Amino acid sequence: MLRTLLLLLAALAIAGCASTPPPAPPPVKATPTPTPTPTPTPTPAPAPADVNSIQPDTGGFSPGADAPANVLQFEVKYADTSKITGWQVSFDNASGPVKTLKGTANLLPPTVTWDGKNDSGQLAPEGRYTATLTVNYGKEQKTATSVPFTLDITPPSGSISITPDPFVPTSSSDHIYFKVYTRNGGAQVMTWRLQVVAQDGTVFKNFISEEHRDGNIDWNGEADSHGQLQAPSTYKLLLTLVDEYGNRGTVSSVLKVEQLGFLEGNRRKLAEPVYFQPYTDSYTDLPNTQAQHNRAILEQVVTDLKKYPNVKLLLEGHANEVWWQYPAKAAIEQRLVLLPLSKDRAEAVKKALTAQGIAPERLETTGVGGTNPIVPFSDTAQTWKNRRVEFYLR
Repeated sequence: MLRTLLLLLAALAIAGCASTPPPAPPPVKATPTPTPTPTPTPTPAPAPADVNSIQPDTGGFSPGADAPANVLQFEVKYADTSKITGWQVSFDNASGPVKTLKGTANLLPPTVTWDGKNDSGQLAPEGRYTATLTVNYGKEQKTATSVPFTLDITPPSGSISITPDPFVPTSSSDHIYFKVYTRNGGAQVMTWRLQVVAQDGTVFKNFISEEHRDGNIDWNGEADSHGQLQAPSTYKLLLTLVDEYGNRGTVSSVLKVEQLGFLEGNRRKLAEPVYFQPYTDSYTDLPNTQAQHNRAILEQVVTDLKKYPNVKLLLEGHANEVWWQYPAKAAIEQRLVLLPLSKDRAEAVKKALTAQGIAPERLETTGVGGTNPIVPFSDTAQTWKNRRVEFYLR
C-alpha cells in the first residue's frame, strides 16, 4: 500500500515537471553578412607603341627672335625603354626632313630643341612643320608625329600717320595726333611701342601698347620727364612691333615741328597788321607804301594758311579814338562808332582771305574799338597805326 502511494506521488511529480515549459534561451544577435569589396578592374596599359610621342611646347617660333623665343622645345616620351636600341627625331616640312637628331638607348632625353637650322647649319625655310619621333626596338621601329607648328621669320610691319603734319604749335594747349597701323607678317602682332626721339638721340616720349590693335594717340607735346616739343625742330618717330613668335619689325618716320609767326607778349601773331583809311573799312585806298605793305601782308597770310591747313586765325580789328580827351564822349564813340567799325575792318580782311581760298571757318573776327592803341591818341602823326587788323594764331 505504501509502495503504491510512493509510486503515485512520483508519477504526479514527473507529470507536473513536464507541464511547466522550460525558460526561453536568450535571443541570438544576427551577424550581418559583409558586402564583398569589388575587385577593381585594372586599366589595361597602353601598348608600348602608343606611348611614344613628341609634341612642341608652342604653336610656332622664330629663329630670329630674342632668346628664349628663338628656339622651339619638344616634349618626348618613349615606350618600353628596356627594349630601345636607338632613336631619331626629324623636323619635316612638305618637302621632307630638313633637320635630323639621333641618339642611342644610353641617352633618352625627355626634351629636344630645334633652333630652326637645317642639317647644313643654314636657316630652314619658313612654313609649316611637323616633328617625327622614330624609336628603334631591335628589328622593329615605331614612329610618332607631332601636331603641326610654324617656323616664321617674317617680321610685322606698320605705319604712322601724323596730324597735323607739320606740327605748328600756337599755344601750350595744342595737341598732335598719331595713328598707328599694324600689319601682321607671318604671325599676329602682339605689342607695339612708339618712341619720339630727339635729335641728340634721347627718347623724348614713349607710347606703349599691350594690345595688337591699331592705336590712336592724342599727345600734348610734353616729354616723359619734362619739357615741351621745340620749334623749329625735327624728331624721329620709331615704331617697334613684336608678333606672337617674337619677330620684331621697325618703322620710322619724321615729326616736323615748325614755328609760325612771332610772340608779342603772351600772344602769337602770324604777321604784322594791315592798316585802314580813317573811318572806313578800306585797306586799299591808302598812301602807296601802306597799300604795298597791306598787299604783302595779305599774300603772306594766305601762303602760310595754305601751307598749314590746320592753323586758325583770330582777326582782331582796331580803331582810333577822336574824343580821347573827353571820357564821356569817348565812351559813346567807343560803343556806337569804334566797336562796329573795328569789327567791319576784321570782316573786310576775312572777306579778302576767303576770296583767296581760305576756308571761312578758319577765320574768327572780333572788334575791340580803341581799347588797345599802338601809339597814344595824342600822337596825331602816328595814329594811323591804330587803325588796323591784327592776325593772332588761335
